[in-house]
Amino acid sequence: MSRISHTSPDAAAAVEKPGASFEHGTVEVFGHSVGFASAGTGEDVLVICPGSAGADGSWAKDMLAEKMRVVELNPPGWGTTVSLDHRMDQRELALVLAAAIGELGIVRYHLHGASMGGVTALWLAVQHPERVVTISFEGGMNFVREENLVSPQNVRILREMVARNDPEGSGYPRAAPHPRKPWSDDDYVRGQMRKRISMMRMLSNKHEAELEARVKDFQIPALVLLGEEDELLKPNHLERWKQVCPAARTLLIPGAAHDIQNTEPEQLVEALTRFHAEAAQ
Repeated sequence: MSRISHTSPDAAAAVEKPGASFEHGTVEVFGHSVGFASAGTGEDVLVICPGSAGADGSWAKDMLAEKMRVVELNPPGWGTTVSLDHRMDQRELALVLAAAIGELGIVRYHLHGASMGGVTALWLAVQHPERVVTISFEGGMNFVREENLVSPQNVRILREMVARNDPEGSGYPRAAPHPRKPWSDDDYVRGQMRKRISMMRMLSNKHEAELEARVKDFQIPALVLLGEEDELLKPNHLERWKQVCPAARTLLIPGAAHDIQNTEPEQLVEALTRFHAEAAQ
């Protein structure tokens, strides 16, 4: 038995950051609370799996919602949703999200995974390929090896913070706010890190080898986007993607950081719009 609840858009948020036009709510499936934010209309639906800090507004989502229905999920234990009471694997999490999407009345959809959400999105696609029209990744943290990381040391610091449950750890470097993200001040970054650490303590990806094997002959049209100035991943991560999933298209976005949705939203929207149109031909 599922239950869907809704809250009104936050009109005041439009002054400070994007996302004011999105309606927020939750859907209950399998005993889990899955948050969602939805805007836009039309037969074409884009479902977004967010990065490790959970769902948040972005300039790109606002632009996409002018073209199609956009639904971003907030998985259980991510962002501001109810914390998990047990450790969950990404493979299991994807099944929960698939059920939540169904409860929202969405049958077929384009799927987009941002950062850590790329892993969840890919697990969803390989387990329910009949539902996914296309899949795209934005700085997807899939199949990452040490040589693909800008700073392996920062990843080790993050793992130590997760192990200690220490979201306030001072050893992790904090970048200056990007001009397109003026709201990303110290308080915002600390809040994002708290959400990120909480989620990572309860999430695993122990079946990555199985996932890699299952995408060798991937049939769903796939697009991998990476920011040229990504602070986490080197451009060679696109080569790693091609090794694992030869059918995937790859695109390096000039001027974009890891958060392409906010640092180069126009380029992301153009790439996704073109990709979706070509897949429909």
